[in-house]
Amino acid sequence: MFSVALNLASQSSEENNQELSAQIHLEQGEYFMDRNEPELAILEYINTIGEIDPSFVIVKLLDIQYLGILITYLENLHSKNAASNDHSMLLLTCYSKHGDESKLIDFLESRTSIDNDPLRDNSYFDVETAIEICLKEGHFLTALTIAEKFNNNHAVLNIIIYKMFDYKRALEFFASVFNSYYNASSSSSRIGVIENLSLVQKFGRILLSNLPSEFTDFLVSLCVNFKVDPTSMKHLFVGYSQYLVMFYENYSILKYGYDILNSPIEDFFEIKDKILKNIDNNSDIDKNDIETTDTPKDNLILIN
Repeated sequence: MFSVALNLASQSSEENNQELSAQIHLEQGEYFMDRNEPELAILEYINTIGEIDPSFVIVKLLDIQYLGILITYLENLHSKNAASNDHSMLLLTCYSKHGDESKLIDFLESRTSIDNDPLRDNSYFDVETAIEICLKEGHFLTALTIAEKFNNNHAVLNIIIYKMFDYKRALEFFASVFNSYYNASSSSSRIGVIENLSLVQKFGRILLSNLPSEFTDFLVSLCVNFKVDPTSMKHLFVGYSQYLVMFYENYSILKYGYDILNSPIEDFFEIKDKILKNIDNNSDIDKNDIETTDTPKDNLILIN
C-alpha cells in the first residue's frame, strides 16, 4: 500500500513530490511503530528529514525503550544539517543516558572550532552543556573526560573537587598545568599562567583545608618559579596561620636563601610573633590578623 502511494507521489510535480513522499514515509513509520517494529520505523522517519517538522518524529521516540533509534534519528538530523541547538542538546542528553562517551566526544569535536571561540562557533556552548548534562546524569568521569579534552580547566577542577572529592588529584592537575607553562616565554603562555592563577585563588581554600602541607609546598614552588608576589596568596591562609608562616619561610629560603630579611614579605615577623604567642597561650590566632580580602585575577602580581 505504501509503495503504491510513493509511486503515485513520484508522478506529481517535484515540489509536491517531496512533501507527499515525506508524509507517506511518516505514516509508514507510524505503521511500523504500531506493529512494534521501531527498527523499520526509523528508516521511514529518516526519509522525512527536511520536509516534516522533527518534533512530530521526536515526540514518538521519547520513551526510554526507543533511546537507540532516537539517537539514530538525531544523528541523521545533524548529518543533513537540519538540526537546531535544541536537537544538539537532546542528542548530548541521549548519548549521556546511553553511556556512549566516545560518540559524545566525537560529536563535540566535530562541532568545536580549533580555538573554542564562542563568538565564532556556538559549539562552545555545546561543550559546556555536555558537561552539565553528564553531571546531572551522574556520569562524573565522562564529564571530566570532556572537560580535559577541551581544556576547560575550571570544569576539570570543579568536577574533581566538588563531585569526586579527589583533592590530591586536583593538586596534581594544578601542578601539571603550571609545569606545561614552565620555561615558556610567549605572551599566550603568560596569559595562561595568569588565568590559571585565578583558579588557584578560587579553589585554593578547599585544597588548603584538605591538603595543607602539600598545597603550601605547591604555592611556594608556584610563586618562586613563576615570580608571583607571595603576599597575593596571603588571604588563602585565613584560619591556617601556621601554614602561612611555613609558606613565607619556605618561599624566602627557596628564593633568597636563609636571609629572610632580604625577602619582600613585610608582615612575616608580625604574623610569626602572633602565632608563637597564641601557641604559648594554647589558642588559635584570630582570623582578623590576616587580611581576608579576595584577590581577583586582575590584582595577581607577577614580579618582573
